[in-house]
Amino acid sequence: MQYNKFNNFEYDECSARGACSVPPGLSAVQEVLKETLKECAYYISKLKTAKFDTSKAELFVINIIANTVSTTAYPENQILGLIKTSYSTLTNIRNMYRENIEQSIQEETDLPESIQLSPDLNLNNILLLGEKLLQNKYKNINTERKNYTELITLLIISLSANFSRLYEYGNFEKLAAEKIVDALNILNRNQITLSRYENTLTDLAILDREIKRKLYLTYKEHFGEILRTEVSHSTEKGKAILVSGSSLYDLKLLLESIKDKNIDIYTHDDLIIAHAFEEFKQYKNLKGNFGTCNEKCILDFATFPGAVLLTENSNINTEYLYRGRLFTTSNIIPKGVIGIKNHDYTPLINSALEAKGFAKGQQRTPSSVGYNHFELADQLDEITNKFSFSEDISRLIIYIGEDNYHNYTQKLKKNLTKKDFLISFNKNINAENSLYLNISNNIPITNEIILRIISKINISDNNLFFIYSKSDISIIPDLINLKKAGAKNVIVAKFVPNVINPSLQKFLQKYYGIRSATTPDIDLKSDN
Repeated sequence: MQYNKFNNFEYDECSARGACSVPPGLSAVQEVLKETLKECAYYISKLKTAKFDTSKAELFVINIIANTVSTTAYPENQILGLIKTSYSTLTNIRNMYRENIEQSIQEETDLPESIQLSPDLNLNNILLLGEKLLQNKYKNINTERKNYTELITLLIISLSANFSRLYEYGNFEKLAAEKIVDALNILNRNQITLSRYENTLTDLAILDREIKRKLYLTYKEHFGEILRTEVSHSTEKGKAILVSGSSLYDLKLLLESIKDKNIDIYTHDDLIIAHAFEEFKQYKNLKGNFGTCNEKCILDFATFPGAVLLTENSNINTEYLYRGRLFTTSNIIPKGVIGIKNHDYTPLINSALEAKGFAKGQQRTPSSVGYNHFELADQLDEITNKFSFSEDISRLIIYIGEDNYHNYTQKLKKNLTKKDFLISFNKNINAENSLYLNISNNIPITNEIILRIISKINISDNNLFFIYSKSDISIIPDLINLKKAGAKNVIVAKFVPNVINPSLQKFLQKYYGIRSATTPDIDLKSDN
């Protein structure tokens, strides 16, 4: 679930209950973890230069980043455990370096500060250290360098998450792992040129796009083609499990585990896209999609009468949910949630059988998801040809939106002229000249389709617009890639503070020309 808003978007449970805020204590604990991982990156880079195999260490660092650095849902004591594990890894890497490389102590002068933790590590000591690190973090660098380091951190997080998703399918991208850790090591240095920061950001954004493309091809390999599919939002009498998040991999394994059991599976949030893949159509237990998660994600879980599985990116504030029926396959377990180890879903299944389930079915209006992959290439060719070689389409708008921006999308529709064409992801605006591709925030698929579009047109055309109404970490590399490729009009919804602070969003506008969304009549005016 991505929490974000346009100016006219009303408060949701994210802002009302603080699900999007970062507690000060948690920030301090996270800072210690970040610094520990940065020092790991320093020694990994040194060992790699000396021709040591650093693959396992790289994978460890990337997985920790993917699972913890970008979230606020985990309790402090759990991250404390991660710090202990990470510090143990750091100690091993540091010792390996000092034992095998000559003059190692002298060569460490380019490491600003080494993390030293006592054996009797406790939460209070970590909090004190974290607060000190936060106070000193940007003490000796100016605002411009601060913004660059924050952007690099965000791109590392996005890349780590996508890398981990790809690794789920057994694909270890060695070169990508090295580049992620090298970029993390750059954050250990204050005295580097601004052009080095800029080049690092560009390289990370390009790498992120490549990893997303490999994810798309992996989905296609494992789950088949995407088809336009009608998805039921009705429920049936019986025991049930709700699967939320974005991991198609976890959903597939669960369906295999219960295919001979009398338990129904319902998808939730971004996993609605599973219904469009050929592979998932074979499972009779996969009944449909439950809830909306637009403004009442927590309510969806609280009202579901079965067990709930939280897969990756299920960044939900579970503090407000009752215990005993929430499970996760993540290595890091939020408060009130039970961990599933080694994909053994027995506790989840038993919980579903013990729960009351749906007493009776309820009929709801179905929705359409996916697209006809046989027709899509022809449709895109026709649209881009009309935009590039005729006057039939004078303004092409690519809208990566979400269903909870009703006010903005309605105003966008009113601002469309007969010579405008809108390609909309996730949100059906029901405009006359539009192509609707509901892929439910699946970033690798969105990335693939946008790459197809921009390969056929002049991306620097003044009348080409990219509007992102979803503003989470995963789209930041996409924004940078579009601007680097020459796109004139890239507009994004305002980020909530725990994703990007207002100062950093202003930096994106000043240095990259990425505009903050206002209203459609203003946003649809070219930047040039």
